[in-house]
Amino acid sequence: GHLAGQFVGTARYVIQKINHLTGLFNKFEFEDAIRSRIQSRPDQALSGMVLGLDEMKHINDLYNREFGDEVIRIVSQKIQSLLSPDAVVYRLDGDEFGIVIRDGGKEQAKAVFDSIRDAFSRQQEYNGQKFYCTLSAGCAFYPDDGRTYLDLFKCADCSLDYAKSRGKNRLELFSRSLQAHRARLLELTEILRESIEQDFSGFELYYQVQVHADTCRIKGAEALARWRCAKYGAVPPSEFIPLLEESGLIEPAGRWIFQQAVAACAVWLQTYNDFTMSVNLSCRQ
Repeated sequence: GHLAGQFVGTARYVIQKINHLTGLFNKFEFEDAIRSRIQSRPDQALSGMVLGLDEMKHINDLYNREFGDEVIRIVSQKIQSLLSPDAVVYRLDGDEFGIVIRDGGKEQAKAVFDSIRDAFSRQQEYNGQKFYCTLSAGCAFYPDDGRTYLDLFKCADCSLDYAKSRGKNRLELFSRSLQAHRARLLELTEILRESIEQDFSGFELYYQVQVHADTCRIKGAEALARWRCAKYGAVPPSEFIPLLEESGLIEPAGRWIFQQAVAACAVWLQTYNDFTMSVNLSCRQ
């Protein structure tokens, strides 16, 4: 009875470490593996990689979440089969995975990701249904990028976000310039929010005139949004428009742009009775 109790207790302890869907160790074990490695071998290098599936929402929408769970299981098994004994994969939250590479540097991290990217470069099939799913990854290195688990994870997660923002299906290695870029985007988002709350302070519209090619007579214009703030000056649309979209601020900003463009169109119609105004709309609208 005592031995049976010990066995049940041990089994429960092991189960608590395992992600039931994939059979991989879970996020708590990912954290413990990094903490333990740093504590036991503080003089040895370590790589922490965070990966995220790029097309999970598309797969769930195309099929269903049950099929999506099977995709996560398939992905976990394939990643596990590709790794060397020096690397271990863990299931984190949602559609994310973590990999700990012992004694790993940048070249080893790149080699690990290259093998994963190659394995997911083609359409796959499960239960007669086809799917295509790539992965993006961010990687940070001990001790250069951080000396604690929290610092390393923050850096790797920041790099993953950057990889996804740059087109997905890629690996980004952490750097201080990447961190500065990320901090700038976060700050710009908050400044944008403040500008919108202050009656769209800093926003204005420029109008690109359109003419008839044969007569050079004005036929309309395209409304182009511009924005500047006190700290960074004029911020290009290629930077602030994606931030508006990601934050959901594009909806109030888009309404304001439309209202301003319609008011300008009404003025021009007094001179050109066939004048048309073109306004770019986000997919969110």
